[in-house]
Amino acid sequence: MKPPIHPGNRSISRIVSCLFLILICIPAGYSQENKEMWRKGEARETEQGISLLGKPLLKPALNTEALQSLTGKYNIALENFRSDPGNPEAHIWLGRRLAYLGDYTKAIRVFSDGIYFFPSDARFYRHRGHRYITIRKLDFALEDFEKAAKLIEGKKDKIEPDGAPNAAGIPVSTLHSNIWYHLGLTQYLLEDFERAFRSYERCYKESDNNDKKVSSGYWLYLIAKRLGKEKYCVDLLSKMEKDMKLIENFAYHEMLMFYKSGLTPEKYGLPVDEIMKDPTRAYGLGIWYFLQGEVGQVKALEIFNKIIELPTWASFGYIAAEAEIAHLK
Repeated sequence: MKPPIHPGNRSISRIVSCLFLILICIPAGYSQENKEMWRKGEARETEQGISLLGKPLLKPALNTEALQSLTGKYNIALENFRSDPGNPEAHIWLGRRLAYLGDYTKAIRVFSDGIYFFPSDARFYRHRGHRYITIRKLDFALEDFEKAAKLIEGKKDKIEPDGAPNAAGIPVSTLHSNIWYHLGLTQYLLEDFERAFRSYERCYKESDNNDKKVSSGYWLYLIAKRLGKEKYCVDLLSKMEKDMKLIENFAYHEMLMFYKSGLTPEKYGLPVDEIMKDPTRAYGLGIWYFLQGEVGQVKALEIFNKIIELPTWASFGYIAAEAEIAHLK
């Protein structure tokens, strides 16, 4: 239980907490020992969590250009936080920038501190829940997204700015849609398909652009298929068109068009070699085989095992493949 804070001591508590945050958030690159490593883009690998298969999840290696860009943006977020530590927006961006650098556990600590000071702000639960998914603490993620969903009930939705803007520079998601999307994903990974179906239905119904429709529709289709809702699947796919105007969710759309065709990957002309380099589409292909019944499950498992050889362990396609393997064991 959180200890009570006397009103007169709240400012002191916030200052102490913010000083703690500043200390934990200074990148390793600021130390003399690691300065040269960061200059060369060789971030020290640190364990961020344990995979669903029991393997350590190490901080992703970034190339020089990406490291410099992300570190620069992080430094701006840190300076904004130092200048205005009582601002929840500055608090959130500090955590988000840490996560983009691969410091997921530090990001979670920042969001946790934000929850302490801003317990009614659903954004902190939404972002912490996302990073709990990343480090495979799915039960914690579920709790955060359920809390976030309760906090947004009856409140007006708002655009959620992107940390890594798309080519058009237009955000395509909102706070509410992101909460329902990630809640549904967590439930899917935990194989709670009935609840995942309801979460993604809510997400899909609130989708006001094609990008949100194809991203939520993709998972909704897979869940409905697993639940044996064949007519629902047909109706859903009928709403997905080849010429839908999209800004960023092309991978989900590509897989939906493949599912809609009713053809095999070979007859459809799916570029399998190219797809296997992308965990999102690779999982979409693997789960297609899986849903064909026993005859396809050997092929599906082969694809899932190839996905977890890729370096992008934080992607949802990778995590979903990992979950499939864990459930099959």
